[in-house]
Amino acid sequence: MEQVVCSCASCNAYFGEFVNQWIKISKSYISPVIDADEISSVSLTGAVRLGDKRTLIENCYLQDLACTCEAIIGLRCLETPVNHVLREGQLFLRLSSIQIKSMDTHKFVEIKVQRTLKLREASHGGSPPANESPDHGIPSEIHGHLLDHLQAQLDAQREETQRLNKAGFQMASSFDSAVLRIEGEVKRLKDGMASLKEEQSNSSNIVNTVDEKVDWLRVDVEDVRKTLATKSAYARLDEEVATAKSAVADIRTYLSDELSKWAKKQQRKQEALAADLSTARIELGTLRNELDGTKETIGKRTSAEDVYIKEVASLRADMNELRDELAKERSKKSLPREPVFPSREIDILTTNITKIGQRANQVEALQMDQFPINQS
Repeated sequence: MEQVVCSCASCNAYFGEFVNQWIKISKSYISPVIDADEISSVSLTGAVRLGDKRTLIENCYLQDLACTCEAIIGLRCLETPVNHVLREGQLFLRLSSIQIKSMDTHKFVEIKVQRTLKLREASHGGSPPANESPDHGIPSEIHGHLLDHLQAQLDAQREETQRLNKAGFQMASSFDSAVLRIEGEVKRLKDGMASLKEEQSNSSNIVNTVDEKVDWLRVDVEDVRKTLATKSAYARLDEEVATAKSAVADIRTYLSDELSKWAKKQQRKQEALAADLSTARIELGTLRNELDGTKETIGKRTSAEDVYIKEVASLRADMNELRDELAKERSKKSLPREPVFPSREIDILTTNITKIGQRANQVEALQMDQFPINQS
């Protein structure tokens, strides 16, 4: 995952590193999907205020976030109602007040929006309405306990998913580092081989040059032998030729020894590089396996959260059905009711409470199925 650096647009002061995955709120604000480990050079300022009604931030307590240069760069959500789409401590950055650059190239990058939220849509959170009928006290209490239980499970799953996302990001970073290290080792190996070939070529050129000089010397000696007739001159030339041959032999021996030493040294370097490359490949395979396992675990977590959300929606539908049936029963009555709960209403309540109990048992069964995943 690409990592970016955020800074103030007014003073260029750096304040945090984020993964380039964002939630966009209307056209002016963005919020990171994964929170930064540390945020510096910014502080909360101004009065704490309550979000506007009939908006995404309804019943949320917000406070401005300012840079050291006193420029307002965004908001922080201090507190949210129960079951709200936003979370406590969530950061909202104003696009016009910040700069987003790549951590590697230090160039401006385009943000990757994972989800878009409208500011003027309802948040679907908070406490139930105050004008609810008092006759619904018993099912509402059961409904509230079940929803609280499921919400606690969803919060735990969300925290675990965030932890796994961070672990996956660290694994991916380690994977990238290993790949870069392997590429560096391969490049050094290629440079070493190119240097070895160049030195071998230079040594071959030196030997060829020596052989050419020896051939020229032999030609000169033959010419001298032909031109000099006296025995003393011939003996002197033989001594010079022997001296030249001895010098050439010494040069050949020296060059051969140096070439052998250099070849052994390069062979040891090549073996060491090959061993490092093999170790890096093993580490790379291990990192890939761990990354695949992390992805699979995150997929299972996401599926479990979808099941919990569907169960909560089913329970809400059952509660609405219970309220509709009670309203129909009241509208059908022609005589004044004597008991507080007629037998027909008691039967309906018993039947629907049984249904809710069965739904709760199914949720607990799903929770037990997810227990081995939590242990892993």
